[in-house]
Amino acid sequence: MNSIGMKNRKGDKIHYYYDLGHSQTQRLSMGIFIYVKPKNLK
Repeated sequence: MNSIGMKNRKGDKIHYYYDLGHSQTQRLSMGIFIYVKPKNLK
């Protein structure tokens, strides 16, 4: 099992998935995302 981070179409978020195999249906979402370039960097 591998964890993968992929950008969405707009390119502003990275969604994380865990991969059980090689087909697209075996890639399940973890429900976690981060912003690529956050607005507030303090």
